Amino acid sequence: MLRHFTFLLVIFTLLSPSLAAPPAPPNILFILIDDMGWRDLTCTGSTFYETPNIDRLAHQGLLFTSAYAACPVCSPSRASILTGQYPARVGLTDYLGGKSTGRLLPAPYLQHLPLTLPNTAKSLHSIGYQTWHVGKWHLGPEPFWPEHQGFDVNIGGFDAGHPSSYFSPYKNPRLPDGPPGEFLTDRLTDEAIKLIKNRDPGRPFYLNLCQYAVH
Repeated sequence: MLRHFTFLLVIFTLLSPSLAAPPAPPNILFILIDDMGWRDLTCTGSTFYETPNIDRLAHQGLLFTSAYAACPVCSPSRASILTGQYPARVGLTDYLGGKSTGRLLPAPYLQHLPLTLPNTAKSLHSIGYQTWHVGKWHLGPEPFWPEHQGFDVNIGGFDAGHPSSYFSPYKNPRLPDGPPGEFLTDRLTDEAIKLIKNRDPGRPFYLNLCQYAVH
């Protein structure tokens, strides 16, 4: 009888979720592509553009076909993605630097992402994540750049919505120039890969990769 009790106790220990080892926190790679049309991928209906790598990700993972941006322009959508809040709640409802004229004028809006707001990078950093931003930011001038918003590393992110050049020299205060003629999209991708390869293996990472292309 004692042997049966011991056997049941072992099974209970193995199956009990409260006693099982917690799963390792996942690494997070978030890629944002600027101003891409909804049919610009083969997997979403393009008969002109060939996008085999993105198509493979879509087929092997999940493809969401009824998701919408929080705003039809850049800065408010980026702020919403980071904070989880609607543009009106953030107070940032148009792209930064935008100016409107005419009979219908937008309501006044913030010209930066407030430092006081919680966001994904701050939350993940607080629980031990390595947090990196690579690429376009467009959420305010210094001192509202990524390194002040929870990111350990900022490569290429500053207040401009457009790069000064898609080819080196970039004239970007957070991206040293490469060889003359180097392509910005390739450079940002290489920087992201370098961060992943050189990461601290004992800590999970969150990489916010925001390409200036296809803008």
